Amino acid sequence: MSSMVRCPAGLHQYDTDRYSACPKCTPLGVNFDDAKPNDRKAARPTPAIKSASDIGEATQILRTRGREPVTGWLVVTEGEGKGASLPIHHGVNTIGRDPNETLSLNFNDVGDAEIARREQARLTFDPKGKLFYLQHGTGKNLTYLNDKPVLELTTLTAYDQITMGNTTLIFVPFCGDQFSWDNE
Repeated sequence: MSSMVRCPAGLHQYDTDRYSACPKCTPLGVNFDDAKPNDRKAARPTPAIKSASDIGEATQILRTRGREPVTGWLVVTEGEGKGASLPIHHGVNTIGRDPNETLSLNFNDVGDAEIARREQARLTFDPKGKLFYLQHGTGKNLTYLNDKPVLELTTLTAYDQITMGNTTLIFVPFCGDQFSWDNE
């Protein structure tokens, strides 16, 4: 049976039988694949990125170590978790109160009851088109984008306001026309 605990930041849950620290909070470059609880052996560092051509190699190293490069963030500006940021990754990111959601809005075991536990909404990054999309999930409660209900797939732009229940999030992109991870 796994021993799930909440990370010190209160943002994620992780299995202490597999990891000695939260794999989402620990700085990049730490290998958790073979870590035991409270394992203090030195982790293998990620090679330094010296040029733009090294980004693809570093991205692949991060993937093989269980880390996906960040493509943007959702920042909580109102509601439980105010001030927290949630990293967005490639592909489909599900949003909900469940701690296992890709973008979990469950802070310190307190959640906004107006937000569905599973898949309130989906936020997708398309690496080929270098665009972000928001769509309604499987929950019955509505998600709003800039105070309008999200009823169909909608393109996100920088600093769009997403509202779910009593929680407001601001979308902050990292990838796009200016930058995108190589070799997706």
